[in-house]
Amino acid sequence: MERRWVIFVISILVSTCCAINYAFAILTDSLKKDFGFSQTQVDFVGSCGNFGQYFGLISGLVYDRYGPKICLIIGATCVFFGFGMLTLVISGIIPNANLAMVSFFYLIASHSQPWLDNAALVTNMANFPKATGLVVGVGKTFNGLGASIFSLIYSGVFSPDVAAYLLFLTITPPVISLVAAVLSKRIGGGEQFVSVPQRAYYVAFGVTGCLMAYVSSIAFADANDHLSKGAKTALVALLPLFFMAFGTLPFVSTDTSKDTRNYRKIVTPTTSGPEPPRPVTENNCNDSGNGSDNDNGNGNSIGRNVTIENGGGNGYGNGHRVETKAVREEGNINLLGSQVDENLSVGEGGEPILGNLSVLEAVQTSEFSLVFTACVIIAGTGLTVINNIEQIYEAFNEGKEDENGAATYISVLALGSGLGRLLTGGVASIWKARYKWSLLYCISSMIMTVGAIGLSWLQSRTYLAIPSFLCGFAFGMLWASIVPLSRDIYGIPNLAGIYSAINFAPMIGSLALATGITGQLYDHEKRRQNRGENDACIGLDCFQTAFLILAGLGIVSIGCTYALYCKIYGCRPSQNNATVQHRENSAINAADSKDTTLRSIAFDTPSTEA
Repeated sequence: MERRWVIFVISILVSTCCAINYAFAILTDSLKKDFGFSQTQVDFVGSCGNFGQYFGLISGLVYDRYGPKICLIIGATCVFFGFGMLTLVISGIIPNANLAMVSFFYLIASHSQPWLDNAALVTNMANFPKATGLVVGVGKTFNGLGASIFSLIYSGVFSPDVAAYLLFLTITPPVISLVAAVLSKRIGGGEQFVSVPQRAYYVAFGVTGCLMAYVSSIAFADANDHLSKGAKTALVALLPLFFMAFGTLPFVSTDTSKDTRNYRKIVTPTTSGPEPPRPVTENNCNDSGNGSDNDNGNGNSIGRNVTIENGGGNGYGNGHRVETKAVREEGNINLLGSQVDENLSVGEGGEPILGNLSVLEAVQTSEFSLVFTACVIIAGTGLTVINNIEQIYEAFNEGKEDENGAATYISVLALGSGLGRLLTGGVASIWKARYKWSLLYCISSMIMTVGAIGLSWLQSRTYLAIPSFLCGFAFGMLWASIVPLSRDIYGIPNLAGIYSAINFAPMIGSLALATGITGQLYDHEKRRQNRGENDACIGLDCFQTAFLILAGLGIVSIGCTYALYCKIYGCRPSQNNATVQHRENSAINAADSKDTTLRSIAFDTPSTEA
């Protein structure tokens, strides 16, 4: 049983806990009734939560430096303190709570997300470098599906007691995170390169799909028949069975047909040098194909990792790739590792397009500007819908409150988000083209724009589920594609920091689009209708102007994502390989010019040009 699979299973629970903030709509009625907050003030609380959720630069830098354990401990602390204090506020134990106090506590609670997300996602990407579609698709699916799970738990167990629900959040996610902190680590020694059996894909995607169908069926049944609380409680009790099914992964993923630990075998040197072996510097590999590739594994290595291509020649996945870790010995190389994966795709095996950049270097590139701008719009629009779905529902329900109805549409959004993430991971697992992540990012912006247009012209709540689902689907696609896209452009050594820098985009989008545009226009229309402070705005006019603006911005995001695709990969598929190889060669040559030791390698056999 491989430890990386145990880590993957516990990370599924951690990823589910990351979705707490997406069920913010559960709290909105309590904030309005108990504290008399206006819609703009409620949106401000939600935006503060989004700020905490996406202000993750520090967590990314800490992860890159110290690994997942400290991140999980800090994330657990944020959840415990933030939701613990909110429990005391909502229950009245802390009296006279104001907007600043509620917003601060919710910000702290939501700030757990980047710590937990980096610890789960980036660790799995490092432990499964050749199964990105699997770990990102399934992990990010639970980031979205978790909101539906928590919504179901609230409506089936705690409703209408918000304080008891917050107490549940105060205890459960921290316990899960601390258990994960004990188990989690980044696997080394070549174990991460062992091929993932096909049955692992079937189990992981199959169980995730079944859980999604189960939760969605409950949500839609509740929307039509209004299931009793007892029935929903019984259905909630079955949820742990799905998570227990994930516990089979460490066993079914063990390859019994061959020794999956061959990567640990060391080739015994034929001669022994006068120097003892010394470790090699990580991450300074040069695959430029100018004679540094060989097919026999013999030669002299000076302070570097070596990547050998069998039948390839240019070091970008054309052939069978063998990744090795070398130690310097006079006359020979000791090899830790064996063949990683036959028929390795360019997207999984090539060098980063711009090289392994630091966070500061990455944010100064034009590619980062395009990624960031599109993310502001796509994520901002998605968060606007997520934070306001209850008010949108009430606007089309003649201003009448309906907790079950609101919870149902939260589940619709969560279903769309989860399905978008899962399908993105599934498609990426079988689509081997390197440019897939950029195109999927572009498609997410298109779908979000269509969803915003639909919400701007919706006449009744009869069809509210359709644009809501589309917005959730696009939001899920965004987060399933943006992390692998960032790795493809900038490399994995500083991926957590770069990913956290990109997370400023949804924070800005939430403040600008959800609070600055949607909340202000909603309150303006409510005043025009002479509605009371605690009354809901009624009709299409409450949100139409806001979503028309968001749809216009969506067209800008489509332009940014397409420009990114053209800039990196070329606008025509026939240009893709040449464009990517040119960018990779440029990045490698630039790295060589900085450090001449990267070129200091000689092999026993004559070198060949790629």
